[in-house]
Amino acid sequence: TWEFWHHYGGLSGGGPVGFFANQLISVNLLNLPIIVAGLLFYFRAPAGKPYRALGWAYVVLYVVLTLINAKAYFLVPIYPVLYAGGAFLIERGVATARWRWVRLAYPVALGVSGLFFVPLAMPALPPAAYAHSYGTLSFLGNSGAGQNNAGVFPQYLGDRFGWDTLAATVADVYRSLPPDQQRTACIFAQNYGEASALDFYRARFPLPPVISGHNNFFLWGPGSCDGSVIITVGLAPQEVQQSFAAVQLAATNQCHYCMSGEYGVPIIVATQPLHRLKDQWPGVKHFD
Repeated sequence: TWEFWHHYGGLSGGGPVGFFANQLISVNLLNLPIIVAGLLFYFRAPAGKPYRALGWAYVVLYVVLTLINAKAYFLVPIYPVLYAGGAFLIERGVATARWRWVRLAYPVALGVSGLFFVPLAMPALPPAAYAHSYGTLSFLGNSGAGQNNAGVFPQYLGDRFGWDTLAATVADVYRSLPPDQQRTACIFAQNYGEASALDFYRARFPLPPVISGHNNFFLWGPGSCDGSVIITVGLAPQEVQQSFAAVQLAATNQCHYCMSGEYGVPIIVATQPLHRLKDQWPGVKHFD
């Protein structure tokens, strides 16, 4: 759709070069011979001709995802298709005595390199051990980790940390409000990660309803919130001052091992709205 093609730029893969480089990181560089062999199997080998549609499926997906600047991992699920074809071709290529050593050396190399990549793909190490061993690898984009090791993990691991801390901090701010303000207060989160976490932790912490203009949260609207008292999460004071006459910075998020973008985010109590929330709602929409 038009919306798909024109608004998926937020799923940034770093352009064509970045997308290709991230493919190598995502699937392990040593798998590249199998991937190339897989393409050769589907497009050149007689045995692969009946399955050529699988090769085209990879090519089409690669081109489309590159054009829309999608995240690199979107393509990862199709690689087993290439592994199957590549393994078939390589198995026949190394059957002769001359290449027999490859049948032992290559799997060993894949296994050893795989052990290195395991902590990058799943939480296999304690956070402190990961930060010490992998935390300064510049190709992960996390070599500039800040206080409390914020940003030391790549996004898909770092976004597992800090949400309970954020919820507890916002709950403390909410409890500090006078009872009459608590009755009408709502939380407005800058992004869906914050909004989802705060909504999830309402079962553990005393938190009011959570709204956001990010992605699907925008479609759900402001709900029962009248906008008279809003606790904002992740918005700068100058942004909030455009909509409220009274703006007070109540706290900042102090999380450990979380994403750097979540460390230190302001938590603001905003009252005396300048506009009706329902009138402002179309302007808070952001799909990215």
